[in-house]
Amino acid sequence: MYATHSFWFEALFWWYNVKQAKGPGVTSALTWNELKEHIMEKFCHKIEKDKIEREFIQLQAGTMTHRQYTTKFYEMARLLPEHVKPEAKRVKRYVQGLPPRIRELVRISAPKTYESAIALSAIAYEEDGKITSDNKMK
Repeated sequence: MYATHSFWFEALFWWYNVKQAKGPGVTSALTWNELKEHIMEKFCHKIEKDKIEREFIQLQAGTMTHRQYTTKFYEMARLLPEHVKPEAKRVKRYVQGLPPRIRELVRISAPKTYESAIALSAIAYEEDGKITSDNKMK
């Protein structure tokens, strides 16, 4: 109920049509997962999902900051849960997208959880920045 009250514009009009077609009793009995499926069917077409999937598979931190990369990874992983389950797969995919020097530092620590991979990569980014700054000053 809360989620559907948050809909705006096109999503709101779509939801009113669903309620009219199925009836308020049926729509209020939908589980969260059922509602997500309906939303994905309507607003995330196969072509768009395939594009996001390709972007996610090729996601590299590159010149992004740690926060930017982690946020982008989280956003894309949320849309493609099949690519990050189980936890070990999520960790592996996250670490693969890190810059090479950071990636190696994180891999050495062998994080078991996504949260630990994020924490380790944050430390590695910070240390790498210090090393880079020291080298520039020399």
